[in-house]
Amino acid sequence: MGFSPTQLTTVLTLPPGSNLLVGYSGGLDSTVLLHALVKLRDADRLPGSLRAIHVDHQLQQDSGQWRDHCEVWCGKWQVPLITAQVDLEQGSGSIEARARAARYAAFTKHLDSGSYLLLAHHRDDQMETLLLRLMRGAGMRGLAGIPQQRELAEATLLRPLLETDRAALRDYAEAEELQWIEDGSNENTDLDRNFLRHEILPRLQSRWSGYRESWSKTTALAKESGALLEDLASLDLARLRSEDTDILNTQLPLAGVAQLSEARQRNLLRFWLEQAGLPDPGWQGLQQLVSELVPAGADSAAQMELGDVVLRVFQKYLYIVPRLPEIDGGAEFSWQPGQQPELVLPGNGRLRATAATGAGISQQHCSELLVRYRQGGEDCSLPGRPRKPLKKLLQEQAVEPWLRSRMPLLFQQDELVCVPVIGVSANASAAPDEAGWLINWEPPEVALKHTKALLLKLKA
Repeated sequence: MGFSPTQLTTVLTLPPGSNLLVGYSGGLDSTVLLHALVKLRDADRLPGSLRAIHVDHQLQQDSGQWRDHCEVWCGKWQVPLITAQVDLEQGSGSIEARARAARYAAFTKHLDSGSYLLLAHHRDDQMETLLLRLMRGAGMRGLAGIPQQRELAEATLLRPLLETDRAALRDYAEAEELQWIEDGSNENTDLDRNFLRHEILPRLQSRWSGYRESWSKTTALAKESGALLEDLASLDLARLRSEDTDILNTQLPLAGVAQLSEARQRNLLRFWLEQAGLPDPGWQGLQQLVSELVPAGADSAAQMELGDVVLRVFQKYLYIVPRLPEIDGGAEFSWQPGQQPELVLPGNGRLRATAATGAGISQQHCSELLVRYRQGGEDCSLPGRPRKPLKKLLQEQAVEPWLRSRMPLLFQQDELVCVPVIGVSANASAAPDEAGWLINWEPPEVALKHTKALLLKLKA
């Protein structure tokens, strides 16, 4: 089956006045896509304006010539061209993954709200992706392959050639006498995708000529199954939230999770983490969550790192805990609330003092305070209560373990007189008619968004 511009139905049905940006590398696929869109524009059938963007990854010596090639053809076709040069800094992941991230960052920079990015992925790309994901042991979402449409920042990404074979694109390019760039690195079969393209898929084609149609059905069914699993996870999460209306988006009641089968636990956890904007932990990560964190005891120290956060268990909740700014645990600050009502704590928010009568620290006891962090062995005697170790007080007040070492402690010389949120020592408390200072700690904003007990106490 051949290819013609009229087959770009996903583009032809866009709203009038749409802003279209085409990713144009200069290769065969993007050249065909851009040329087809130009023909639609010239026939007054394109529902909007047309621009192209070329991203130079600077990975090839000839990349400058590729940019020049794109500029020439965009000039001939009267298509405004954006050229973006990116630097691939050293980092984690393969060079291909970093190049892709840089490329999409460049795309996003030039996309307005409501606009469309058109990319030239085709059905052979889909088949290669399916095999690669099978080799990685992907689930339903992975086996659904490359999506034809998805959100990208405030824009929409479209792949209008995804149901077209590479051979049909080449036939079209040759019939239209188009010129394109042949990237020599595409012949390197040391790369997995190139190995599939040159060694595996041609042999499949020779034996099962209709495999693309059959596999396309598989990706469609996998997409449908993935959507059903997402619906199930959404229902499970909604039930947990209805049973515990105080939970935050960044915490999950493990008792409710444990009532589900392990398969539904994994499905729910994947969905919950995605809703929080976190990366998919993969099969091994989900298994670790289900086998180690979900059944963990209330005081368990079980945890798992995921991206820029740590998943931790506290009092039968699973928390998403951000990596908070580093603090100097040995730091000491001198503070005179009467002269300086606010004290900024590097990397740890701030302390505020508010004048009060008959509450807080007696003003005569806090003309000068020392602010330190927990070192171990501290104790305090709250009004009407026996002296207790600070560790015990923090546990009783359900202060999250990852915040305990960050809790600023107020001393008079070597006596602990105030632990914000928890209280003031009996010796330093203001008498009923005495002037005092109410001391409030405002932790870093990122910490507040990921706590429960402390947040509720601060609100109170």
